[in-house]
Amino acid sequence: MPISMLDLITNALIEIGAYSMGEPIDPAEALFCLSKFNRLLDSWNTQRLYAYNNTFASIPLDPNHQPHTIGPGADFNVPQRPVTIEDANIILNSVNPPVRSPLNLRDYEWWANQRTQTIAMTLPTDLYYSPDFPIGNMYLWPVPTLPYLLEIWSRCVLGTVANLTVLLSLAPGYESALTLSLAETLISPFQAQPSQILMADALTARAAIQRTNSKPPKISTMD
Repeated sequence: MPISMLDLITNALIEIGAYSMGEPIDPAEALFCLSKFNRLLDSWNTQRLYAYNNTFASIPLDPNHQPHTIGPGADFNVPQRPVTIEDANIILNSVNPPVRSPLNLRDYEWWANQRTQTIAMTLPTDLYYSPDFPIGNMYLWPVPTLPYLLEIWSRCVLGTVANLTVLLSLAPGYESALTLSLAETLISPFQAQPSQILMADALTARAAIQRTNSKPPKISTMD
């Protein structure tokens, strides 16, 4: 069931003993807790094990254009640019049915050592993603000359919460992990006594979603 942002904050404050059940939360303190919550989400977004899914996007390519940008107001206009790109394909949409051609994901060292960055061909084979902020840059090599589609898979980002009335729809395990983790961050500002039980419960809740989000490495043999 969705939970309001104010209810989650209230639960976190009760966990550290700053408020009692049924006691109204001071508006200024609630806004401070909201700020702490958003900072917590921002920190989690840097860590792969807190991303519960990969999101899919299909982007029309502009021939002979480099780089293709992604983010607010970019070539591909999304609220926030991806933290990472996990997988990518070129969709050959000129045939029926369309065919996916996998792209090799490259790092900055490969791109920096690429001698012919502006060479153009019909079908790119490689992608280097530069996660600049607030706009990310996607460098395709060779530069595409046809308007194919670029299919990317990127880590899901936990969005910030605008106000206290927002209803949070959270994946399994996240309500407990976020409530208890927020409570931990509020111990010092509210001059509460650290609780070993709270810290252990918060660690257990975070470990639960990290186990769910972790993926075993792919193993291959010579055969």
